Amino acid sequence: MKLRDSVRSFFSAHSYWLSTIAKGVMWFICATMINRYLGFSEVLSSPLIALGLSVFLAFPPMTVGGIVFSGVVLFQVFSFSRHAAIAVLAIILLAYIICGIYRCQRTEFFIIQPALHFLGLPFFVPLFTGLFGKAKNGGSVVFSCIISWLLKTIQENTAQLMDSTAPVTMADLLVKEVVSNPMFYIYLSACMAVFVVSHVITNLPIDHAWQIAAGAGIMAGFFIGLAGRLFLDRRSGIVSLIISSLIVAAAGLITSLFFRDLDYSRTEKVSFEDDEYYYYVTAVPKIHVGEEVNEVKKIKTPEKKGNRR
Repeated sequence: MKLRDSVRSFFSAHSYWLSTIAKGVMWFICATMINRYLGFSEVLSSPLIALGLSVFLAFPPMTVGGIVFSGVVLFQVFSFSRHAAIAVLAIILLAYIICGIYRCQRTEFFIIQPALHFLGLPFFVPLFTGLFGKAKNGGSVVFSCIISWLLKTIQENTAQLMDSTAPVTMADLLVKEVVSNPMFYIYLSACMAVFVVSHVITNLPIDHAWQIAAGAGIMAGFFIGLAGRLFLDRRSGIVSLIISSLIVAAAGLITSLFFRDLDYSRTEKVSFEDDEYYYYVTAVPKIHVGEEVNEVKKIKTPEKKGNRR
């Protein structure tokens, strides 16, 4: 507990610079993964460009970085296939429109999820959104998974799309690898299971809800992914699924342990007991309680002339 309090105090005292560094590191990972797997443009694939964009986007909100890197992805894909770029643009525009209608705030997931999917950590965004986000952010998780699968499909079939003599078109690829591919629906179901299970358990009035939510969410996604691979006889990715699930679960458990006891942005119900009583406490954030404003007026009575000397 002393270590946890020390860590919290350190993060609280340096929250601005730590969050800025974290955003810069995240955008550098995204830039590196994009350049490695979708680096079709030599200009944008330069490490200096990736470093410069990461430093620049560390200061504005995450949404700005998501928009900028969406343009980078579109330009990279357009460098080798116009049809693929049109498909990606259509999905990204649809995602922004629907998320704007339903006010899903985390549109930067459209880039972060594909980057982490390339890195082999597809459950990272769904888990942390379920733990720390709101239910309406589920729309951002859904579209980020769709975009990540589409970009991974383009990356895995680059040779066929670049070969002018090949009979495969982008429309055929979308039908075969996305619409008619059962692994796509297993991937989407696993990610949504991680998000839903972790978010539901997080809001339950039980002890250690955050830690249980992190473990249960990852287990739900892992078993769906494992069952799908075994049923479809695609066992080549089982080892990577196990390793990535363990890494994300450990990150979720450690983060929730250090930074989550109560969520001070909403009302929490807490229960505890001693030898004689059970205590049920409702913790309400101060920002939600309207403070009574008392105005004190001083009334001075006029002095009588007879009292003056």
